[in-house]
Amino acid sequence: AAFALLSFVLGKRTAEGREATSLVRSGFNQNEAAEELGISKQAMSQRLQAAGWAAEGAGWQLAVNLIAAANPPLES
Repeated sequence: AAFALLSFVLGKRTAEGREATSLVRSGFNQNEAAEELGISKQAMSQRLQAAGWAAEGAGWQLAVNLIAAANPPLES
């Protein structure tokens, strides 16, 4: 279900949203990414919001937590 949610969020993303999230994912902060794209910080924030950036982060963390819970570490 977590991966289905991520797939849905990523599938609805526009080209502008993919461009914005790619820059932030690669280490740019919002100000730097906005400058790179030649847009305002407010426009960058709007693109990230429309792209579901927060939902993507939460979805990935949920997936990681579920996988970790399903595969506990082996005892020594």
